[in-house]
Amino acid sequence: VLALGDVEFLIVDDEREILEVLRAILADRYTISETTRGQVALNQLLGPEEDRPDLVMLDHHLNDMDGAEIQQMMLNNGVEIPVIFITGEPRPMEIAQVSSRGAAGYIPKPFDNIEQVLDTVSQVLRQSEHRREISTLDLQSDLDPAQKIIGRGPHMVEIFRQVGLVAETMYNVMINGETGTGKSMLAEVIHKMSRRKGKFIAFNCAGIPETLMESELFGGVKGAWTGLTSDKEGLFEAANKGTIFLDEIGDMSLSTQVKILKVLDTHEVTRLGSTTPIKIDVRVIAATHRTLAHEVRLGRFRKDLYYRLNVFPIRMPALRERREDIPALVAHLLRNNPFRSSMPPAEIATDAMALLQAHNWPGNVRDLTNVLQRAIILSQGELIMPQHILIDEDLTEEV
Repeated sequence: VLALGDVEFLIVDDEREILEVLRAILADRYTISETTRGQVALNQLLGPEEDRPDLVMLDHHLNDMDGAEIQQMMLNNGVEIPVIFITGEPRPMEIAQVSSRGAAGYIPKPFDNIEQVLDTVSQVLRQSEHRREISTLDLQSDLDPAQKIIGRGPHMVEIFRQVGLVAETMYNVMINGETGTGKSMLAEVIHKMSRRKGKFIAFNCAGIPETLMESELFGGVKGAWTGLTSDKEGLFEAANKGTIFLDEIGDMSLSTQVKILKVLDTHEVTRLGSTTPIKIDVRVIAATHRTLAHEVRLGRFRKDLYYRLNVFPIRMPALRERREDIPALVAHLLRNNPFRSSMPPAEIATDAMALLQAHNWPGNVRDLTNVLQRAIILSQGELIMPQHILIDEDLTEEV
């Protein structure tokens, strides 16, 4: 393990003020070199091994090239130096993309929390000691799924990092979180980043009778039930080579859980009324607002199915846990909810925004959307003032 003074950093950022700040934070612990030019950095990183740094801190957006391009060139040339990305505007898909290629860390600027910078660097250096013998995968860089989820705070940055790691694997994913946090949108993003060739099929398990649920999921052959006059393809078949998203799976009956478990074990589905199994290749993403481990203890959810689905859990935070994202969410919602199609988006006053950031939002993003749409109507699509922010206090919970 290298001593602190022996660790060499290369910092790449086109803002000299940023270089000065990072030098002030790190220079008494590490050996620092810096450049404002991506091409200069790339020449050093791809040059003789003895001239390469031990760690790179790399801005996403440089004047002469994109930071992700530098990362990709490093991977293409087998350069395994850990990269910490720094940026003033962390974009969700960029985080997921560079994480999928093995980015070691991510620090948003400005660097308000010096300890966070030092902790991230220290953690990356520790991890790199265990990664030196691991070959870096050269993942393609053409992933650009539609941005589905708004968020730049640390909670969402971590979620996008996890998405980048798991998306292209074949493993099942369990998304936990309260109602209205965006679990279905996250599932769709994972599917799009997976590059699976089949469809993304979403199915909500809540409040559906058992017989109807099974006919929808597994399909049936002609005559399997009254009124079925031809063979019916189930959703598992429809999702072949793709992804099936089972929302609110905690509400599924135990008998249907047994059949889902069999599909996961055998990679086969049998239509109702048939004895002939059909081979399928389907990735399952499940979601629930319930605590499934608790449901297992109560005997309401099968333990074996829980372990099958909970391979890679992701927790979507409640909106009250990421209040720093509310301004960006509000801006997005105002852009996409004009009062009239011919009008520009409504704007919001500072004191009205303060009300939104102070609320606990028991209904999460869905709740915020409703309140904003009401405010747009009351303000006639112009400036939203505090009197336009109407929150139904009867539904507000102590959280």
